[in-house]
Amino acid sequence: MAGLGRTIPALPVRSIATAVEYLRDRFGFTPLHVDDGLAVLQRDDARIHLWQAADRSWPEREDLRGRQPDRVLPLGALSAVST
Repeated sequence: MAGLGRTIPALPVRSIATAVEYLRDRFGFTPLHVDDGLAVLQRDDARIHLWQAADRSWPEREDLRGRQPDRVLPLGALSAVST
C-alpha cells in the first residue's frame, strides 16, 4: 500500500476520543498527543490535528445547503461514520 504524503489539516471534531479511536483503528494513524481539547495523529508523512468543536450550526450554513450528504462530512461526525 502506498504511504500518505505530507499534509497537516486541522479538523474540528465533536469527540476527540472517538475521532482518535476511529482514525487509529480504521486508518492506522498513531496518536502523538491527546487531551480533552486537542489531538495530533500521524501516519507516514501525514499529520492530523483535531480540535474539540461544539458548534453544531454547520448544517445551517448557506454555502453548504444543497450539497449531497456524502460530499459534506462534518468531521465532528467521525463518531457517526460506520465501518
